Amino acid sequence: MLERRGHQVTITNHGQEAILKLLQCHRSFDLVLMDISMPVLDGLEATKYIRKLNIDTPIVALTANAMQNDQFLYQQTGMNGFLAKPIQPEELDLMLVKYQILKQVT
Repeated sequence: MLERRGHQVTITNHGQEAILKLLQCHRSFDLVLMDISMPVLDGLEATKYIRKLNIDTPIVALTANAMQNDQFLYQQTGMNGFLAKPIQPEELDLMLVKYQILKQVT
């Protein structure tokens, strides 16, 4: 879905790989779409670690758990937003526009 919209995509298999990739070149990423349920290191723990490293790249949770208390937990962990699975193209577009606008402002 992202590539069809003209975005360059980097995929990692689990949270530990995501951390390593961000450590290598976090300034080259505009946005991280972080799955909550991953092997090795889940999205919540990966996000906590990324934030401890003072990497401020926006992180959006990808999850089937979209209840209000879940959303609060994601925010408390350091995530900037969430997209509920299955991802709807319209919701993805709104999220992408939101972070594109924020990047242009900063």
